Order: sequence, then structure tokens, then C-alpha cells
Amino acid sequence: MNLQLILGADKKNPYFNICTNPEEPTLIYIYFGAALLSVVHNDSNSFEFKQEVARLFNANVNRKKLKEIFKVSYNTMKRWGDALKTGDPVIIIKAFSGQGGERKITTEIRAYIVHRFNRIYKNHRHNYSSIIREELLEVFNLKVTSETLRPIFNELKKN
Repeated sequence: MNLQLILGADKKNPYFNICTNPEEPTLIYIYFGAALLSVVHNDSNSFEFKQEVARLFNANVNRKKLKEIFKVSYNTMKRWGDALKTGDPVIIIKAFSGQGGERKITTEIRAYIVHRFNRIYKNHRHNYSSIIREELLEVFNLKVTSETLRPIFNELKKN
């Protein structure tokens, strides 16, 4: 394997080397000294990617270099690193979930929406959204707008 060094050891980073393989540019290889520590996809939406960036940030690897290599802002790296330090899965998931506040549509609620959409849409094409929103309020005590649900409905209509 022919690796290309993108962050090498120096005074401010005496331990970590970060490399890519030109034959597999979607992967990042992280070495601790000469030992391979991990291989992650170069995808900022990947949980493993975020976790590795947070670990490197917490290990005080040059933040400017991390920002250049991973294309992640200092504040984001700090948020991920601080969350990782807590060890609390809820805090980690919230920090790694992306920008913005807490999401109204959880995995469970989305599953409910999908289930109900498949049953309601074929008989109520004109008011399926209001029916599902009323059910969400009744079942989950969750008030959402049609705009919140529109992307989910559009995705489901394609299938």
C-alpha cells in the first residue's frame, strides 16, 4: 500500500501521522507512531470520522492542521471533543448529530410516520398530512408542522 502523508509528526504533534491512500481516497489512516490506530471513511457525516477527529482534538494535535485536513471548524471539533470526554452516550449522540437544536423527529417517531403513511396515503391523498400530525399530537404529544414532515413524505412518495 502506498500511503500519502497528510499530517506528520512535528514539535506540536510528536505521535500521530495521518495518511491517505491515492488508490482509496475515501479512507483516512491514522497512525500512533508506527502502529495503525484506525482507518475511517473521510466522510464528515460518519460517526467514526467524528469520533477520530474528537480524539485527535483531545490529544492536542495541531488544531489548525486538523481544521485544514478534515474541513471541520474549531467549534465543531471542540463540541465533539468535549462530548467524548463526558463518556455519556446521550451527550455524545447529541453532539455528533449535527447542527441545530434537539430533533423533534426521533427514530421511533419517524418509524411511526412511515408506518402510518403507508396505510393512510392511499385512501387520504388530500389530507394525509393533517391526519398524521393529529396522530403525532395524540400519541406522542408532539406538535409538528406540515413543513417539518414534508421531506419525509416526499421521500416516502418516491418509494
